[in-house]
Amino acid sequence: MRSCGLVILLAISLTSCVHEPFNSVADQPDIELIWHKSYSSETRNDIDTGMLWALSFLGAEWPAGSYNKTVVWLNDNRAELHLDQAGFNPSAAAALSEIILAAKSSEEYNVHGAFDLGRFVALCLLSSPNYYAITGVPKKLDDFLAGSTILNDSAAAIRKSTVSKVDRLVHMTDTNEEVNRAKFVAKEGTLDSVSSYFELEEFEVMDIMSNGQLRFAVYNKLGDLLNGSDSIYSNGGKPSKCLWCHETNINRNFIPHASHPAFVSVDEFNVRVGKWQENLLLFRSTLQTDVEFDQRQNHTFTELLYIGFMEPSADRLASEWGMEKIEVETLLSSIPKHDHDEFNFMTDLYHRRDVEDFAPFKSLRVSDDAREPD
Repeated sequence: MRSCGLVILLAISLTSCVHEPFNSVADQPDIELIWHKSYSSETRNDIDTGMLWALSFLGAEWPAGSYNKTVVWLNDNRAELHLDQAGFNPSAAAALSEIILAAKSSEEYNVHGAFDLGRFVALCLLSSPNYYAITGVPKKLDDFLAGSTILNDSAAAIRKSTVSKVDRLVHMTDTNEEVNRAKFVAKEGTLDSVSSYFELEEFEVMDIMSNGQLRFAVYNKLGDLLNGSDSIYSNGGKPSKCLWCHETNINRNFIPHASHPAFVSVDEFNVRVGKWQENLLLFRSTLQTDVEFDQRQNHTFTELLYIGFMEPSADRLASEWGMEKIEVETLLSSIPKHDHDEFNFMTDLYHRRDVEDFAPFKSLRVSDDAREPD
């Protein structure tokens, strides 16, 4: 399976866009976004909810009342985005600024005077390099772990997992630690049942941002940052796939199996994870934010935002390209259609990778897959 990297064809490398942070979030440029409807029942409220959660996943603090100052609708389908109001730290603001400036330099922006809202979300959230830069994920595992109190001597051996194709040793911070110091580290590899020796292949890690959202990353066995997990060892994919699976939760093990006697039992692991989930929910309840964490399915509107872009219908493409639907379908007559396998109301869809070159204008390109590495 492939991991999380949307490819942006820029003259600058967005993988390093946090090395020159702006002096202030006030330096953040604004951008006008255009909403192209992806399915018949989609409403502007759905878009607002999706945008709120998408930027929250990227670290936006969203102080109470800030959303309506950040996304200012100009008419039924155009909005100005003022990210200086969203509560991003300077490093995140610098990373977002580079994406915004590149978007405003695109032929798409020149043609429409606005940038596709779905494409913007895809560029920010589904690209591993961009996600890492915006959320401030360190390039080295040692830096990610710095200052943490990982319980190295009490790992749980998870030998049957919905994520890992091999064995996992999962370490986590003591449940009595503060939420903002929590770290979760899954080592992927092979465990010798007799000697308990573990042959390490890669790390999949998670921690909690100051806004209460989970942050994900993948490192190789040398501790260097990867765009996503190796499909030989894991179904983890890229960070956007982690978000899709975890949603807002610290997940227990889903497949009951026998514990390894040299490690923490699977039952004890699940107890600790449950305690961390309680800690996280309590922490979120203290935040003064526009994000309603108790509305647990609202994150779905973020998924619909990027899925609608990555798997567009002819109607959506007609709106994007300024054509009639019949013109689009004629132009794409050789391209196969499909129905979405999760959202059954999304039918007769194309894959973005198959139709991008038919567009009457150029724009910043995205990767071929929302959840797997290219």
